[in-house]
Amino acid sequence: MSKNLEPIIKPFDFWSLPDEGPDDFKIGTPEFFAIFIPKSDNVASFGWWDGEELLWLAEYYHAAGNEMVFYVLDSNSSMDECSREEWFHFVSNQTPECLPWILFRLPELNLL
Repeated sequence: MSKNLEPIIKPFDFWSLPDEGPDDFKIGTPEFFAIFIPKSDNVASFGWWDGEELLWLAEYYHAAGNEMVFYVLDSNSSMDECSREEWFHFVSNQTPECLPWILFRLPELNLL
């Protein structure tokens, strides 16, 4: 049985920090991460780094409006936008340990 895995919290400007961001993930160390909107409990982005690549991502950060945008890494190592259903299926199969955290936040993450 999988344990409940809480994401590692990253700063809001994580993607643009010169000494952090995707290139600064530790090689070989899988990491479930979340980025929150400053001074808020609302998630800006969350995803899974598999130790070498960003495996999946869901974010408001670059989205127009109030909709979450979903991405998964395809077989060609390309991060492609996908439907909510495709993303959830991918996450369920690839990183089921993240599901308790995600399922607890379905309304907050606009996953209902």
